[in-house]
Amino acid sequence: MEEIRRLVWDGTLNIEITVDADLVLADAAESSRRVFLKVPRDMYLVIYLPFIVARIQDILKIDLNDVYQGWWFHFGGTALDWTQPIGVLYDSLHNHRESMMGLGDSGRRVEIWKLRLNHSHQYPSGIIPIINGLRQIRHYWMHQWKQACFISNGSSKHIMSLSKQEALDFWDSILLRDRKLFRSICDKIIASSQPVKRIPVKIHLVVGGIRKVKDAAAEGPLSAQYTLGEFIGQQFPEYFPLESAAGGQTEILMQGIRPSLDLPLDQVYFKLASFDGFLHVLVKVAPSQACDDMNKITSKNIC
Repeated sequence: MEEIRRLVWDGTLNIEITVDADLVLADAAESSRRVFLKVPRDMYLVIYLPFIVARIQDILKIDLNDVYQGWWFHFGGTALDWTQPIGVLYDSLHNHRESMMGLGDSGRRVEIWKLRLNHSHQYPSGIIPIINGLRQIRHYWMHQWKQACFISNGSSKHIMSLSKQEALDFWDSILLRDRKLFRSICDKIIASSQPVKRIPVKIHLVVGGIRKVKDAAAEGPLSAQYTLGEFIGQQFPEYFPLESAAGGQTEILMQGIRPSLDLPLDQVYFKLASFDGFLHVLVKVAPSQACDDMNKITSKNIC
């Protein structure tokens, strides 16, 4: 289990950020508008705004009072929801990507996710404004953990019982990428050695380019006998079983991998849960299958 957790923690993405041309000086070189990053898959992209803005601030023609306020990322016309882990966003849009392939130092091909950075006083629909900088991001992340703790244990007592220093260390473990510290505090909130009441899950359903997020939870006592495939099939029976007449065009991804649908759900959670306490499950339906099922999606209670 620890080896899989380590691989999940160490997973990264190569990203190229290009600031919108309308935000920079007319004589700014094209190359100066681009910032290259290697970031953890399991992190919020907005964490890196101070680093990105520092690299482009000399060519900006706008006045900045805050490195977090007013910015948002977009890809292919889609504004990226910063409240979702970077890897989840990437996997959701992967089939529609405009990726660039190049050669790395070792001669291997390297994939780079190319994003745009925009700024204005009006955010796109669905994007939560960042008003209080890193403090707001930390507060949101802790709120996710409180929800996950409540779902798993029936109350938020475990996380609320953390000392002030432990809570600060928990957040620092994310910023400093200290996996040992993260796990030591995480296990105090949702311990893999103890039975859980329910499994906290977020299902990201992508149908024909339309993305919806559904909060779900599996009963803990059943999760050891409940497979991942059975759980997802219960949530979206119209797309399962995978061996249907649709030709198996439904794809399941977690942390960038295609897990076996026969694995017990509790094992999947404790191996592949995200840094926010939830198991993020991506369900991607191929466009050819989606055309016949669009009416079904609108009738489901997905939020």
